[in-house]
Amino acid sequence: TNIESDHLDFFGSDEAYVQVFDDFADRLAAGGLLVVCLDDPGSRALAERVGERLAQRNVRVLGYGSGDLADAPVPVGARLHSWEPRDVGGLVQFQLADEAAPRTLRLSVPGRHMALNALGALLAAHAAGAEMGEVIQGLEGFGGVHRRFQFAGRENGVRVFDDYAHHPTEVRAVLGAAAELVQQEARDGARSRQGRVIVVFQPHLYSRTATFAQDFGAALSLADEVVVLDVYGAREKPLPGVNGALVAQSVTKPVHYQPDMSRVGRQVAGLALPGDVVITMGAGDVTMLGSQILDGLRARPQHGR
Repeated sequence: TNIESDHLDFFGSDEAYVQVFDDFADRLAAGGLLVVCLDDPGSRALAERVGERLAQRNVRVLGYGSGDLADAPVPVGARLHSWEPRDVGGLVQFQLADEAAPRTLRLSVPGRHMALNALGALLAAHAAGAEMGEVIQGLEGFGGVHRRFQFAGRENGVRVFDDYAHHPTEVRAVLGAAAELVQQEARDGARSRQGRVIVVFQPHLYSRTATFAQDFGAALSLADEVVVLDVYGAREKPLPGVNGALVAQSVTKPVHYQPDMSRVGRQVAGLALPGDVVITMGAGDVTMLGSQILDGLRARPQHGR
């Protein structure tokens, strides 16, 4: 789906990280298939690098994506024509290369990135010989996975979600999906005011925070209001000068650096208004804050708007 620099605390360099994907592709057995997202520069570059040598071993490479794919380095097996947000999900119009007409798929997970992910899964299933009607039915019944835009609850007109995103591109994709959700509701006249997106972000790993602090700030700025916690160190020891404030200072929207997690529930409950969407985000224990935020929302007086 995508290849971007990550886990450099283990791999040491961008080049070593990317090499893992090439090595994986080279392990595919004859008669196998590699499916790549052509919208992602890293995956597209992989297809360009390995396509010819895999073909020599009778391993196919098929791409999927959107827009102009005329110069694709490998055959295009499926194309995304359109994505239309609908509630927490949306409508996907796509077309397989060996079919004359487009098809429609209704997803129950939000975001254009999920439409592309579904297209990749669909293409792989089709190549494996699955019946397309059953594939579509299966995808339409997919309700998401744990900690990926997972609905935590609703209180006082505010919905709270939880997400595992801990890389700038993941943050950007999730907040883009959340923005689509509140914008769609405003267009449909579902609410008297357009809701905002409020994100509570916990950076994960000191090394990742040091490397991507500015990128995290830019991605988080897609939200309307941001609360940044301190770093969840996990397996790492603290690095001098690396904390949540490093991320917060790169955010261009209203931002609150909150190193005391015990205060977050009440703080966010005070920020949110009916129609807003709150997302707790990160790979650490930030996931526990959803219930505390809901408790705070439940305890406050009704806004009545």
